[in-house]
Amino acid sequence: MSNESVIKVQLLGREFALRVAPNDRTRMLRIAASLDNRLRAFKQQFPEQSDFVAAVMIALEIAEEREQEQEAVAYDVREVDRALDRLDERLKFLMAAGVPRHPDGADE
Repeated sequence: MSNESVIKVQLLGREFALRVAPNDRTRMLRIAASLDNRLRAFKQQFPEQSDFVAAVMIALEIAEEREQEQEAVAYDVREVDRALDRLDERLKFLMAAGVPRHPDGADE
């Protein structure tokens, strides 16, 4: 991207320079701050663990959360599909029974 800018973020006291699109700057800063908070919380709970182990464990935790969210969305999509199928069947039934298409009884 030619319009990239560089931002600096802190993760566990280390500075990282990241190239981001201008419209992603605020979002990436927010993500980095959230990640830093999670890393710090892990390190506080498990101070004997290295920064690398903390990063791996938090990455696995985030990956698990993402997979759970994707499963939830897939479930919701399946539920919507089922509801649409039921509506489609009901509409076919009503149309076959001669129910008018419009509430005033006039067809187009």
